[in-house]
Amino acid sequence: MNAKNTFTRLENWDMGRVRDALVKDGELSRHEVQAVETEYKKFLSLGFGVPSKKVDLFWHKHILHTRDYMAMCTQVFDGVFIHHEPAVDGELTRLQKVFTQMMVLYETTFGPPSTMWTDTALCQYRCLGGNIPCEKSCKDIRSRITAW
Repeated sequence: MNAKNTFTRLENWDMGRVRDALVKDGELSRHEVQAVETEYKKFLSLGFGVPSKKVDLFWHKHILHTRDYMAMCTQVFDGVFIHHEPAVDGELTRLQKVFTQMMVLYETTFGPPSTMWTDTALCQYRCLGGNIPCEKSCKDIRSRITAW
C-alpha cells in the first residue's frame, strides 16, 4: 500500500482520546493538537522516518492507548505493528539519511512539509549525543525544510 492510500485510511481514524489526553496533560494546546495529529498520521503513512518532536509526543501518547494503537495497526496497517525504536549512539549519519529520504517522500506525497518538521527528534538526538552543536544542527535542518 502506498503512503497516500495509507493516509486516506488513517484520516478517518478517531484519535480524540489521544488529543484530549495531550491537551489535558498540558503537552499540547487545543489550538495545535489537530495539526500535530495530521502530521502524525502523515508520518505513519510514510512507513519510516524520524519524527518531529511534536509528532513524537503524539506517538508516545498514542502508544499508551494500547488497545487503540493495536487496533489501528491491525486495521490500517493490515496487522503490522508499527514499533517505536529510540535512537542509539552512533546512528547520527543513518538518521540524517533517513530524515532526508523521508522528507523527499513526504513532499512527493503531501507537498511541502509543515514547519513543524524543523523541530525534529533528529535535532534533539544531535543535541544530546551528536558532535555538532545543537543550534547549528537545528539550523541546518530548518534550512532544509525551508528549501522544500
